[in-house]
Amino acid sequence: MPVYRPTPLWRRAWAIAAGGTMALVVGAITATLIGFAASWIVITLSHMLKK
Repeated sequence: MPVYRPTPLWRRAWAIAAGGTMALVVGAITATLIGFAASWIVITLSHMLKK
């Protein structure tokens, strides 16, 4: 049976930093897509109202 060896502190810190960075990137991409979709809907609806 192997002896339990805790994960080194630098590896834990690297995982936290990488996870946080990925969360920020995914959040920024999601926010950008939602913003474009919302503006497209507003522009489309305003054009429909002008007709």
